[in-house]
Amino acid sequence: IRPVLLKELSGGDVLVNAQILTELMSVNAPEAHRDAVAVNVAAALVVTNQAKNYPEALANAHAALSNPHLLQKTLAKITAFA
Repeated sequence: IRPVLLKELSGGDVLVNAQILTELMSVNAPEAHRDAVAVNVAAALVVTNQAKNYPEALANAHAALSNPHLLQKTLAKITAFA
């Protein structure tokens, strides 16, 4: 994960934010957005005992964000914990 400028993570109005979310769910989001989500998904995977450690969780999160089917499976694991 590379350092980014805050403006690379900034959203916008409702339409811009909806587009970012759509891109994330279709694995076409900018790298900065994917990384920000991966960091948070990895933390959720560790907290819910879906990964042994943070590096493993981060690798799994990045893999999920590159594969729509795996993304849905990962989100299901996290939400099942709640």
